[in-house]
Amino acid sequence: MKTYPVYLNGELTITQKTYEVTNPAKGDVLAKMSTVDRAVVAEAIQHAHTASRVGGFCPAKSGASCCGRVAAEVHRRRDEIARVITLENGKPLAQSEGEVAMTVDHLTWFAEEAAALMVE
Repeated sequence: MKTYPVYLNGELTITQKTYEVTNPAKGDVLAKMSTVDRAVVAEAIQHAHTASRVGGFCPAKSGASCCGRVAAEVHRRRDEIARVITLENGKPLAQSEGEVAMTVDHLTWFAEEAAALMVE
């Protein structure tokens, strides 16, 4: 069974404490998610806040490129992502596919908006 890491302070980390992700229709365990307590989350938020003050915000060109790449990857993996949404939530596959398509649309829109900032 795959255990998925948490992303904290720029690193993917598999923790000892996990949460089982189950299929609500059958009760089967699909995977395990690494978890952390509130103190670790609070520390990660503080680190992110400090990093944004020190390093500044991401330039529009980088943000546009990043959102565009994420949109392309979500689109490439759309069938896999929709299937996992259905397994985790018990909703119809068509609804999950619609959610993934909407996510790609939003990410694409954000990429276009960030790119528009470069020309203003």
